[in-house]
Amino acid sequence: MNIKQHFIQGLMPRLDALNASREHLKTNKEEAEKSIRRIAHILRGSGGTFGFQDVTDMAGKVEDATSENMLQALSGLIRLLTTLI
Repeated sequence: MNIKQHFIQGLMPRLDALNASREHLKTNKEEAEKSIRRIAHILRGSGGTFGFQDVTDMAGKVEDATSENMLQALSGLIRLLTTLI
């Protein structure tokens, strides 16, 4: 298995967590945003390292998003990760 495949295999749990946090935005916005930003921070730091600059860029948008723009940025990241998986 090469390094890119290893990175992609690790995306599924993160994608599941992002989807769960997206659902929690409706009921516990503050905690959900913390979780989303934490995962985005991890992806932002690791994406480029493994050759996925688009993941780094999109995760950065999520991490830096305002509360008002969080859902839109998150949807873009989720679409990208789904495509990679």
